[in-house]
Amino acid sequence: MVSFRGLLLSTGAGVLAVVGLGFGVEEFVMLAIALGVLLVLGGASVSWRARSARRSLRLDLRVPAMEVNVGQVATMELHVTNGGRHTVPSVRIEAPARHWTVTYPGLGARHAVSPPAGTAAETNPVVALAHTLSWSVPIADLRRGSDTTVRIPVPTSVRGVVTLHPVGVWCEDPFRLFALRAAVGPSAHMIVCPVPDMTQAARLPIQTVLSGRPSDARPGATPSVSVAGDDLSSLRPYVPGDHLNRLHWPALARTGELIVRDFTAPESGRLALLVDLRPSAHGASSFEAAISRVAALGSRALADGVALELCTSAGERLEIPAGLTGRQALVRALALLGPTNPPTSSALRWTGRTSGSAVWAAAGVGEENMVLVTTDAGASSALPEALQRRASVEVVR
Repeated sequence: MVSFRGLLLSTGAGVLAVVGLGFGVEEFVMLAIALGVLLVLGGASVSWRARSARRSLRLDLRVPAMEVNVGQVATMELHVTNGGRHTVPSVRIEAPARHWTVTYPGLGARHAVSPPAGTAAETNPVVALAHTLSWSVPIADLRRGSDTTVRIPVPTSVRGVVTLHPVGVWCEDPFRLFALRAAVGPSAHMIVCPVPDMTQAARLPIQTVLSGRPSDARPGATPSVSVAGDDLSSLRPYVPGDHLNRLHWPALARTGELIVRDFTAPESGRLALLVDLRPSAHGASSFEAAISRVAALGSRALADGVALELCTSAGERLEIPAGLTGRQALVRALALLGPTNPPTSSALRWTGRTSGSAVWAAAGVGEENMVLVTTDAGASSALPEALQRRASVEVVR
């Protein structure tokens, strides 16, 4: 690929040739021929260097850990080794800082990570090459069997899945007229997990969590005295996530609607954390505040031996056991969450509308404590009528 310098040189050679031939100036013609020879030598040189680098260079990207906390210092190492029989001339590695993306794939990780998009100016190949080389990292000649290491800082200032997309190794001719990509390094991922703010845990409604499900399923109600876990409490409409073996067939035959049996949970109970992910419910900073609130509440419950069921308004659900491994699973899951709406098909099926709707798939609905974390904008529309009297609501701003 021709560089900006090579483009100027080739343009100048063409202009000199036209002017020299048109006006009979032999000096201009000779200078144009000299520039043409320089361009040919540069193209041949960069082709040889790129072919030699492709045969000899090996790129190995080492990731110290798959998970880090927000603000924690982390570094990846790109090892470049010359495995060939000859010295590889100086090469340039694309600036790794321009190859990072942060994504939030959700609990199901349904889509692949797209590479970072270039600016409108970089759609021009000459301009794109100039930007790439200007931000590149030079590496000196590598002798046979030698290697070098490029340390790549990981951007851990924000929560999410950070991805380093393939970094290219470029070869240039001695005059820097042409450049060719000779090799491409592997991609790598790291999960940047949120750090629970335990100072918030004391202000959360944790007292209803530790005692099991309230007897009448309203915030602040007294805990149930039943410990059997099989006492029939009531009948209620089916919601996504309910076990089919709890369907009440006589009611289905009578009304044609799905009705499930609601049982009183044992005293140990579980906590269902409902996270409102709808973009319409959040502002610029409220989403991260909601994630921090969920992390604090969930960590406190897990530390006290209460199992969790993490549910999102997009219809995703994750069961988390109590204990240290459960806390790691919680912060890892929260790192994957970003503003999103439920799939259109699910929203139409369970709510009858597509805009501003939330779909919940809590398998233990009606059997355990439920805490919804949302904002003022989302509190009125997040829960269906069947769940509004069963959940405590935590509003973040």
